[in-house]
Amino acid sequence: MAGRLTYRSPVLEFLQFLRDAAGHRMAVWWRGNLGLTDPAVSHLPPAADDDGAWSAAHRPLSLTWRRGPGFVRVCREGEPNKQHDIVFGDPLLVRAFTLAQSPVRPASHDADRGLPAAMNFLASHGLVIAHRDRVLATPVRILRWPRQPALEE
Repeated sequence: MAGRLTYRSPVLEFLQFLRDAAGHRMAVWWRGNLGLTDPAVSHLPPAADDDGAWSAAHRPLSLTWRRGPGFVRVCREGEPNKQHDIVFGDPLLVRAFTLAQSPVRPASHDADRGLPAAMNFLASHGLVIAHRDRVLATPVRILRWPRQPALEE
């Protein structure tokens, strides 16, 4: 039925689990096919039985984010030793990105008239993935940063 409201998105809920586990530096071994070829998930662990583009493109923790006072900073590692940062402080973009930490229906937030446009902006930069009528932010929030070696004087 066209236009039918979906109440859940198991695909996005599983991607949320993979994303959050990566933020805790937990190894996840899984099997199956989510039917995704979107490059926005290449930083998340592919299925153990995947032999396609996801496995070939997999680069752990190559898309991460941090939140500051009134802004979000997303770090994308491209080629080795090359990092591209996206920093946004627009309150609507920060709200959209924050809402998308769990699968969300942009159309259900009527009070936020600019939310669908903000989600489209985030999608155009590969920061959210859409499945049916919901979206999910895919960058990993690192909760345990690796220790940096002490500087020698």
